[in-house]
Amino acid sequence: MAWDRLVKYKGAGGLGFKRIHDFNLALLGKQCWRLLTRPSSIVARVIKARYFPSSSLWTTSLGHNPSYVWRSIWESWSLVQQGIVWQVGSGSDIFVWHSPWLYDPHDSFISTLPLEPYVQQILSIPLGRSWVSDCISWKLERDGEFSVKSTYKLQCSYASPSTSILGLWSKFWKCKVPPKVLNFVWRALSNVVPCYDVL
Repeated sequence: MAWDRLVKYKGAGGLGFKRIHDFNLALLGKQCWRLLTRPSSIVARVIKARYFPSSSLWTTSLGHNPSYVWRSIWESWSLVQQGIVWQVGSGSDIFVWHSPWLYDPHDSFISTLPLEPYVQQILSIPLGRSWVSDCISWKLERDGEFSVKSTYKLQCSYASPSTSILGLWSKFWKCKVPPKVLNFVWRALSNVVPCYDVL
């Protein structure tokens, strides 16, 4: 069976193996998150002094002759930006046109000039007190904290299987039979048993 089928999650008919590159990017995303949420840490201060001393992570570029560490973190930065949303406080740190501040699971940026399509989203934003600073939140988790698991799912962007297929595999993996039986039946349903017809 091809690796692309094996790495599909179990609900879609695969075995749920991790895509190593995508999982590595998700782990590196945690370092991006720490640069944003813990700017006073030693690592954050060293990276800022070296790669964006007079700007922020939001506006920096890869730069010239980057180290392997910075290049790796930079590669995951575009992924992390897809899951960030600003929690509105005073509003002083948020740029209306360039910051992700709308509570939309797909796109938190304002992408068109007239604001009419966004009125309901804007009105539904819970506002903090005017003296509270704006802060970032991870929109893929209920508690707003970054997680490697949700970042990995975002990175893989699986195609959602149909409801009938999802229900079939969900019931299948919950069957209370020995694992070797489940494995064999899964191979038979996936048409990868090395029988004469398949060979």
